[in-house]
Parts: sequence; C-alpha cells; structure tokens
Amino acid sequence: TITQNMTRAVERCRTTASTLVGSFGRADPALLDNVKVEYPGTGSSSRSLHPLREFATVGVRDGALIVTAFDADMVKHIERAIYAADLGLTPQTQAHTNPGDENVLRVAVPQPTTESRQAMVKDLTRICEHARVSIRDARHRALKQIKSDIDGKVVGKNEGDKETKKLEAETKKIGAQVDQLFEKMKQSLLAAK
Repeated sequence: TITQNMTRAVERCRTTASTLVGSFGRADPALLDNVKVEYPGTGSSSRSLHPLREFATVGVRDGALIVTAFDADMVKHIERAIYAADLGLTPQTQAHTNPGDENVLRVAVPQPTTESRQAMVKDLTRICEHARVSIRDARHRALKQIKSDIDGKVVGKNEGDKETKKLEAETKKIGAQVDQLFEKMKQSLLAAK
C-alpha cells in the first residue's frame, strides 16, 4: 500500500544514513565492505573483481584497520583495490616495520575535518531528499488513484475527499520523520569529535 511504500522509503533512508554517519571517523571493518579486489587470471583479458573478504580478514587495532591477506602475493592487489575504492584511505604495508608481517596492511582512518563533515552533511541531504522524492511519488500515485476512483464512480466525491485528507496527513507525518532523521544525523555529524 501507499503507507508501506512511504515507510519503506523512510527505512531505506534511515539505514543508509546510519551506515554513512555511524562509521564516520571511526575505524570500522565495514568501511572496506564494498572494496573489490582485481584477481589476476591466467590470460590478460581474464581479470575479475572479487570482494576483499575473499582475500583477507579485516580487523581493528590502535584506531586503524588491519587487513591481513591470506596470501602475501595478493597484498599489492588489495592495496591497489583500497586506493581504487576512493574512500580517502591510505593502506601501508607492514613488512618494513615488522619483518614477519609481509601480508599485513595498516589502514589509518583519518579524523573528520570541517570539510569532510560538510561533505558528509551534503551526502546526508541527498539521501534524505531521495526519501522525500519517494514519499512524494507514492503520494502522487495515490492521488491519481483516488481521482480515477472518483471519476469511475467507484467512490463518491465526499469519500474521495476524506481519503485525500487522510493521505495528506499521512504524507505530512512520514515527511516529518525524514526531517527529524536528517536533523538528528546532522547534529551527530557536526558534533562528532
């Protein structure tokens, strides 16, 4: 139904925003979840991308991500993949500091700057605006359906007007949830140290 579509839009917004804001400035293994590593195949054209977790484990130590490759030969490919993911992270091999750690990468997670906070607020604004657009689309489809039902004599004008008022109230309520979510997340972003 329309209310379910609107509620789903709010939940998607909440989940995406929580993921975005939740790990901001913190070393969280989930930061590398979307990193894809290019695995060199046998032929020059048979290169394929695989999730990082197929080649390494990711942990946290001393406020940094520690990526431990299962195979030392894959370290340079994993390092390249982290750079290519454009997350603003810089992996460093640990072989020079600890001779036994040829298959370990240390990825320092930078502390948020004013600029990065503002960029994150922009991303948050975009995410919440997508939710608002979804809510408006659902409302628009429902209004069309109500008008079609009135024109087709499925419901009377009074009943259609009541449904329209209920729809407007529901839209306003769900839109307010997105606004509250945005303000809450924005405050936590700007207040985070």
